[in-house]
Amino acid sequence: MDSIADSRGGMGTSALAAAITAILYTGAPLATADVVPGTQSDVHFESSQLVGSGRDINALRLPVVDVKSGRVDYYDTRFRLSLVDGAFVMKIIGASKSPAVLGFDNITPGVYQDTNSVCYALGGPTLLPDGRRLYTLAQTQADGCYPRTETFRAQFVSGAAVGHPDIGGREIAGSLKSSWLYGYVATGGYLGSGGVNRTWLSNELVGMRQTGRQLILGDFTDSGQDFADTQKSAILTRIGD
Repeated sequence: MDSIADSRGGMGTSALAAAITAILYTGAPLATADVVPGTQSDVHFESSQLVGSGRDINALRLPVVDVKSGRVDYYDTRFRLSLVDGAFVMKIIGASKSPAVLGFDNITPGVYQDTNSVCYALGGPTLLPDGRRLYTLAQTQADGCYPRTETFRAQFVSGAAVGHPDIGGREIAGSLKSSWLYGYVATGGYLGSGGVNRTWLSNELVGMRQTGRQLILGDFTDSGQDFADTQKSAILTRIGD
């Protein structure tokens, strides 16, 4: 975690961690904004995205507002629930500045369907130690979906391609555009009648972005070679609420 104040005058993550811990232990309600003791900032849990995993709770893009200037900074925070002497205790175990979010990073988890009625579950986000967010896309079965015995699975991570934990080491990383979330195909295969994984093979470089209810997938690999532009694409449409 960084220092108490960052270079732009905002609250540093060390101060944020201590302040939120103080709020939690005083029993202050988390459904409304609450001024952090000893600061001029208030915290808006109601505007963050809460994601649970085991006994950890991630508050993604938690807004912290300077009540005097109106400036807003966003943090990705992680809390851990413990049982101490028969009582539940919540402790903050991580906080970092949220990576910049552009329109293509506004990904909506859910069940999506391709043009052949094959369905895929988009899960996440999972907060990574460096503040990036991990999403998984896997073939699934749901009402109205065409049954398939084959499997498809890919994972995508937010942020720049350079330094990306999965594809950052590829030679093409520095030439990839910033308009995609990049990742790779973990499990691919052929589907003779089409579908998103028709010729999408394991370890191929892929990208994902969202437009309304549509999830656009791009494959940047062809015949084992990576390219800066998509070599094929697929459009999935979200079904249900």
